[in-house]
Amino acid sequence: MSEDKVQKPTELDVPIAGEENNKRELKSQVTWSCELKPRDQKVTVGTLMDLHCAGESATVLNKEKIEIKFEDKNFDYALKVLGKQNIEADYIDLVVTSYKAGNFENPIFVITDGDNGIKIENLSWQVNSVLKSQQEKPEPSKGPFQLNMPWWYWSSIFGVIFVVLLLVFIKLKKIWDRKKLIEELSTHATALTPFNQFNKDLRSEIKNWQQLELTVVPKKEEEWRRHLLVSVEKYFRQYLMRELLIPTLDWTDAQIIKEIKKRHSKIYSEAIIDIKKILREIRQAQKATSKIAYVDCEQILNMTRVVTEKIYEVKQGQKK
Repeated sequence: MSEDKVQKPTELDVPIAGEENNKRELKSQVTWSCELKPRDQKVTVGTLMDLHCAGESATVLNKEKIEIKFEDKNFDYALKVLGKQNIEADYIDLVVTSYKAGNFENPIFVITDGDNGIKIENLSWQVNSVLKSQQEKPEPSKGPFQLNMPWWYWSSIFGVIFVVLLLVFIKLKKIWDRKKLIEELSTHATALTPFNQFNKDLRSEIKNWQQLELTVVPKKEEEWRRHLLVSVEKYFRQYLMRELLIPTLDWTDAQIIKEIKKRHSKIYSEAIIDIKKILREIRQAQKATSKIAYVDCEQILNMTRVVTEKIYEVKQGQKK
């Protein structure tokens, strides 16, 4: 978990002229929708929550400077960023908490890095206080007590324990995911090796695509080429999954690259640049608003063939 750093006031903190000082101006590029999922059944002050926001593509925010700013300053600390998981142009995954109890009905806020912002609307949540109700009869004092250590000492101890437990959980989850992947692969095993299965699927897809391009009228090149790229990415990820035992169908590109570096150092040193390039080129082509050229499809196909063959040769060399 990354902690928030104290930042200098930015233009987002400047009140709107003519309004009260508890209002601030929020500047944003786009408006997104969000979903807030608590990690505990009962949400109280300090409960960890997963905030997933998505919408139209915008400038990627600086991960190190991301924070939440409310239009109404009275809502400050109603959501506080504790961790940044995925920061992309069209979606963001954050770990947040609330240091303020109450029922928050659609407060307007932005996710910002100080320079660019994304406006969030139509998100409501409720946070219960951890304090006992004032109507309860107070218990008699059992003091006086003497604290041998300052409060920050115990807070540091608990913080370290929490981080250690979190790291253990992440490690166990990766082991469990890998075990689950191996079990799933065993149920979908084929007579062909991962490399041969990939080439078979790719040849079939190319044959269908070229037949459409040459014979079918009216022409629907854009639809056919986008479908081809989706299939190529699917087959490439399936090949990596079967060859390297990585859950590539569920993981992001960054997670895949990190796992290859950790478990397949030889492949990382010889083929990681090509793997990154293929994943990036396919994703950029799929998101492109302009038409996809025939030559672009051929280039991606050739790149995919070359890198899968390189990975296969490295794996074969390791078996000798």
